[in-house]
Amino acid sequence: MLAVNAGNMLFKRETHKSDKVKAAQLTAELIIAANEYIEYDALNIGAYDLSLGIDYLIDKLSKSKAPFLSANLYNRHGQRLFPPTVLTEVGGYKVGILGLTDSKLKVDKIPSGHKLVVADPIKEAQQLVPQLIEEGARLIVVLTDLKGGALRKLVRKAPGIDIVISSDKRNNRSLPLVVDDSYIIHLDRGGRGVGQLDIDPVTDTADEEGSSTRGRVVNDRLLRNNYVQLRLDIPDHPIVGPMVLGAKVHISAAQLEKMNGAHVDESDCGKEFVGSDSCRSCHEERFANWKKTKHAQAFQVLVKKNSQYDESCIICHSLAFECDNGNISLANVEKFNNVQCESCHGPGDLHVLSKGEQSMKPLPTKKTCLKCHTPERSGEDGFEYHMSGICGNRS
Repeated sequence: MLAVNAGNMLFKRETHKSDKVKAAQLTAELIIAANEYIEYDALNIGAYDLSLGIDYLIDKLSKSKAPFLSANLYNRHGQRLFPPTVLTEVGGYKVGILGLTDSKLKVDKIPSGHKLVVADPIKEAQQLVPQLIEEGARLIVVLTDLKGGALRKLVRKAPGIDIVISSDKRNNRSLPLVVDDSYIIHLDRGGRGVGQLDIDPVTDTADEEGSSTRGRVVNDRLLRNNYVQLRLDIPDHPIVGPMVLGAKVHISAAQLEKMNGAHVDESDCGKEFVGSDSCRSCHEERFANWKKTKHAQAFQVLVKKNSQYDESCIICHSLAFECDNGNISLANVEKFNNVQCESCHGPGDLHVLSKGEQSMKPLPTKKTCLKCHTPERSGEDGFEYHMSGICGNRS
């Protein structure tokens, strides 16, 4: 089996505000350390991986055994900063793997970006693909964060590429595309899923005809592509799992430090929300029913995982935490924690002030729930929408 990563795995964005750098560094260092146990054959460097600067990345990767690639990242002296390719053997096949970084990388926004030159990825591929074939590679795989038309242009301008695996934030599923004799696969950047591509030689007439239920024949190979959602019920790696829990203690402390250092005008924070206690006076039965649900204890789930200061988690485990200027209000996190009535029904200030004459927003639907109850976030197996289980039957 070949284990690869198309890039953009270390960070969620191309740049970081100064108050978020420390938490980003801790997260990246955790991922790099965990990679040692995943045993990757190759990892591409994407634009997001450079968001703390080329010096930072080189320093951290110099301590890693994982093979990070990029054929088109150079320094100002014309020297490649990372290995461009790797040649390995899988199932009796020699496989050549090439890493390419999108040339649209915003170098001016990267710390020490003046040290970096991003060459044309297509020209690099035109040079390196024939070299890999000459070295005996029977299968050429490109790992890249190129997108859309650039991917199609790549395989047409650099013949010999068999498979392209792309990191694309617009796709949360693997969407195979055949261009000429190349098979292009997209995976999302969030690490929420794993793609599995099975490759077999065409052995019979049925395979040659290419059954849509069995896969797709490309260049005398039968390709079966699957997407595996990384759900919470998948067991943690026995070593990596504890590493994550340990790192979260330090990441949480960095996130709290960032919140404490922010200027927060509490008058601009959550003023349109009233809180579940205000709802209780008129909807006591439904309030009592809600108190028995997991929603009423949702914030404690974060506390147990040391994620109570992580903005990407708070958004689903509390009602109102963000101020008008984008800062986090610790007072509001405490006041409005848990999934409350207004999390689903919308802000209640006008409803309360009008003593019920002003209606709330349209009643929630399954779509409302699925904003947070995604497979990688919700541990419930086969989550189904049951409003009556949360706030009781309607009268």
